[in-house]
Amino acid sequence: MKVLIALEGPVAEGPNVWANSLYYYIASQFHNPGKDIINQVKTTNFKSLIKAIFSIRKYDIFHFYSQSYGAALLFLLCKILGKKIIFTMHGNMTIESKYKPIPIRWLWIPAHLFVMKNVDVVTYPSQYLKSSMSEYFKSKKQQKKYKFSHHVIPNGTLVGEYPVKQVNSRVNRLKEIKKGSSQLKILMLTSFYFEPKSKGIETLKETIEILNNQGIKTQVKIGGKGPMLEHYKQKFHNSDVSFLGYCDDKKELEWADIYVHLSYLDNQPLAILKAGAVGLPSVASNIGGIPEIYSFSSKDMVWGLTPNKPNIVANKIMDLISDEKFYLETSKKQYSNIKKNFSMATVGNNFWDLYTNIYRKN
Repeated sequence: MKVLIALEGPVAEGPNVWANSLYYYIASQFHNPGKDIINQVKTTNFKSLIKAIFSIRKYDIFHFYSQSYGAALLFLLCKILGKKIIFTMHGNMTIESKYKPIPIRWLWIPAHLFVMKNVDVVTYPSQYLKSSMSEYFKSKKQQKKYKFSHHVIPNGTLVGEYPVKQVNSRVNRLKEIKKGSSQLKILMLTSFYFEPKSKGIETLKETIEILNNQGIKTQVKIGGKGPMLEHYKQKFHNSDVSFLGYCDDKKELEWADIYVHLSYLDNQPLAILKAGAVGLPSVASNIGGIPEIYSFSSKDMVWGLTPNKPNIVANKIMDLISDEKFYLETSKKQYSNIKKNFSMATVGNNFWDLYTNIYRKN
């Protein structure tokens, strides 16, 4: 069995981090001496794309998520050659289409529907996204037409050892923060491509004002890029909020005391997984697929969810920083949850099982 997995653009951006980590995990864990069981194609890199096109016959399975022209070309070629195809859907096509430029906006949903109808398996990172798509098909009375095989396999991240020294260092800062002699470092990573995501910044700003009024000085950094970034920079140019644009999220996660993820649209953000993987406590909106991170099952429910109401978010943050023991306990529980349910090892094994199962159906 040979698998070709597509990577869309720079590794450090969005789902590319997930795809790249998945590729390297499978390559390292299921390697056969002298045989490349999985390879990667960078669909926006001309040289990599041409190489994949000329070697496509040797692969049994093509796994892609990207929406590039190169990925579309490989998808059609694999379909013609009768290869098994897996499509991972990361975004809600019905909402995303509204923010695409014309004429892409008109083609966005039809293109996704065509792909979903013509692959062997569709995977989603959350039950929320799967249900959203099911509701869409039901509203269009197209359940039978798009009755494809679909699975929920959560997003995953690399998880190392619990960073005891780093977390203890944060805990030791809490007394100074509560006294007002040190600033609470808040980090948020978002997308400036979709208004419902970036809208959470306004909720965060109101939250910060409440914290400042309660004597908690804050230093806030917001990372992310997209066409709406300049709009928000102008809107908050007199505030204490720093907009980082594209940033080294590993470095910023090490800098922060708390990760806050406020959004009005999210299927399953990788940023929350990354925060938990380094022991950084997080607070996040109780919307979309986010609750599935904090409540993976009745046995794996952890603290951190909040409605998008500034006063409640502020109280949530105060609860966290007011008690050193609770801060440390939250850090450990969130880390354990990510390691158990959202590590690349868990996700990689799930995808390997999926590859194996569809390959055996030949």
